[in-house]
Amino acid sequence: MNIYIYSDESGVFDKEHNDYFVFGGLIFLGIEDKENWSRKYSSVEKILRANKGVALDYELKATQVTNKEKGKLFRTLNGCYKFGVVIRQKQVLDRIFLSKKDKQRYLDYAYKIAAKRAFEKLIQDGRIHPVRIEEVFEKSKKEIDNKMRQEGEKAALDLGIMNLNKELTRTLGRLYYRTSYGQNVLRHSIEVAQIAGMLAVELGADAAEARRAGLLHDIGKAVDHDQEGTHIQLGVELARRYGEREEIVHAIEAHHDDVAANTLVAALVKIADSVSAGRPGARRDTLEIYIKRLKKLEEIANSYEGIKQSFAVQAGREVRVVVQPNVFNDAAAAKLARDIVKRIEDELEYPGQIRVTVVREARVTEIAK
Repeated sequence: MNIYIYSDESGVFDKEHNDYFVFGGLIFLGIEDKENWSRKYSSVEKILRANKGVALDYELKATQVTNKEKGKLFRTLNGCYKFGVVIRQKQVLDRIFLSKKDKQRYLDYAYKIAAKRAFEKLIQDGRIHPVRIEEVFEKSKKEIDNKMRQEGEKAALDLGIMNLNKELTRTLGRLYYRTSYGQNVLRHSIEVAQIAGMLAVELGADAAEARRAGLLHDIGKAVDHDQEGTHIQLGVELARRYGEREEIVHAIEAHHDDVAANTLVAALVKIADSVSAGRPGARRDTLEIYIKRLKKLEEIANSYEGIKQSFAVQAGREVRVVVQPNVFNDAAAAKLARDIVKRIEDELEYPGQIRVTVVREARVTEIAK
């Protein structure tokens, strides 16, 4: 039996703005159970969409429906199994809010507790059998492990990449189950390898090295969900641990400008990465969400006094802030960068990292006549 869990959260996990943070979810025991409740909910939702003039490919937002209409929607799910947890934020230790990762760990823990209690109740009611779940889990785990190994080996074989460490190949296969903005990371890595290889041929560089570096450039994303560090730092560590040459390690480290690209292959991987990620249709991040994120980044930067201009660049991965030199000295500019970073971490949800660069420049011009 397949078990389906759907959940959502309400509020912002920040005690300065909200007293409570809420997780809520639904559990469906089997595909028939899920589809049955889905039909009931969808039938009412379609009527509301028609009344409000909201097309199916647009989200029906809570602000668009009345409390009475919300009640009608919720009543369609009265008989299915629900779970939830309410966090009183003022009782959470202050140090939890100092780090984005600590906040996420705390929320993950709260979510797990809520789900655990829900499943304990289902087991007590006899609706779930633990022994059968363990059997299915172990079987599925083996199938997924085999699938990851096969996908890693296939990617390397298709690109003609030889002598890849077995553990690195398996780690590469984990990217088959990893996405970034809806783009499958393994497919993206293969694409980067192919583009980098073609560019290398045109420029007379080592095509095999370019393909190898392209395939491994995002290897850190296979482990960044359960290890400390950025995907670049983790990728560099993995490549070195499993015996990759320094030229490959450098290409991994340089593909997001963490360090300057000092080799032709590193530059080609960086270009290929941008082409693959930026081509139309590659990523599911909608234009509306993308524009909102860029605007919010610039709004945060511009909210401080003495800002001349600010720009969100590199698809929202960096914010460049130009300040008035007569308002900010070097120390104040450094503090501004830290303040902006803190607000971005508190107010925005985003994948990866966002770099904040504060530019303080004074120009003096005289004209010789």
